[in-house]
Amino acid sequence: MNDVDANSRSADSPLRRKRLQRQLRRYSVTTGLHRIRIVGGGEFSCGEDERILLAMERCGSSDIGVGCRGGGCGICRVRVVGGDYTTGKMSVAKISETERAAGFALACRVFPVSDLLIEVG
Repeated sequence: MNDVDANSRSADSPLRRKRLQRQLRRYSVTTGLHRIRIVGGGEFSCGEDERILLAMERCGSSDIGVGCRGGGCGICRVRVVGGDYTTGKMSVAKISETERAAGFALACRVFPVSDLLIEVG
């Protein structure tokens, strides 16, 4: 493997970041943009048809941990303090029904319906 191949596979490589940004731009935001604010952190915009973890990455922020992006690892666990949202399928081993009722979710599975205020952790 040459240096170019090794660098393009690195999680922090500029080439990989550019590819990710191109992929993230595919998401349509015609259904409305919402402001996502993180307690003690930054803020970014997210469309209703976009997961907040991907929107955060698209905006260049890193307030939320990034793992599998598939709802199974739990690294992107957040608590929605304010606002309305829907979620996709999440591992019940990472977010129980009781936790879900208390506002906990995996950011890779959260779609905003309004502006959101979230806590990380």
